[in-house]
Amino acid sequence: MKKVLILILSVVVMAGSLWADNRKQIKRDQLPKAAQHYVMNNWNNVAISYCWQEIDGYKIEYTVRLVDGTTIEFNRDGGWKEVESSVAIPESAIPAAIRTYVKQNHRGAAILKMEKDSRGYEIELDNEKELQFDKKGNFLR
Repeated sequence: MKKVLILILSVVVMAGSLWADNRKQIKRDQLPKAAQHYVMNNWNNVAISYCWQEIDGYKIEYTVRLVDGTTIEFNRDGGWKEVESSVAIPESAIPAAIRTYVKQNHRGAAILKMEKDSRGYEIELDNEKELQFDKKGNFLR
């Protein structure tokens, strides 16, 4: 029984150390250019708290944390995957069709989270409503 417990503990420690080696803090200028532009164009007056690069096999992702609490995740090319904030996400960072839909159908609501994947977008509003859009920004549900 003790051997099994020691083996499990060893595996957990090794897995943790492997994960730690795959994630490292980087400087702003080490982000892909597209990610740098996205942050500068939409959060120009907000300083970056830190940037992380995470490598998992062939998959590379970046995370940027701003001093206002906003977290932005990027893919290896610098395209945003997820934006989450405790304050409203700037309108300039939101795809136009989604921005228009929210303004027309949820007056006064702020977008606090948006996720993008191969199927489309998922949006969370400050009134706790979740909305889904296709890749073109057309409302689904």
